Amino acid sequence: VLDRALSKLIALLHQREDEDRALSRHMRKDVKELSGALDELPDADARVVFLSKKHVQLMAEATRLQRQGTATRRRIEEVRAETAGFDAELDRMAAAKLRLENLCRELQKQNRAARDESKRLDTEEHQKRNE
Repeated sequence: VLDRALSKLIALLHQREDEDRALSRHMRKDVKELSGALDELPDADARVVFLSKKHVQLMAEATRLQRQGTATRRRIEEVRAETAGFDAELDRMAAAKLRLENLCRELQKQNRAARDESKRLDTEEHQKRNE
């Protein structure tokens, strides 16, 4: 169990490192594109307008991502609650199964005892008839 948990943590760490490298590459690419676009503009006023529009776009995207993140966190909590409910139901079912198995074993013992008693009485009656 510990090995499995440790391997999951290591895999998660590697995944995050890969994500960080990809994000870094993406950011370098975006900076190059932005610098190239700024270099193509004729004057400082055009650069300010361009940067303002880019800022508005990025803020809108950040707001959208924040809402999406909030909705995702809410959904995660719903799934966790649902999973907890399923786990509780599974525990109840396992307990009921255990009780039923115990009752079945007890019933089998009683059936065996009744069958043995019936055979014993049948044998005794048969012996009495033969006497």
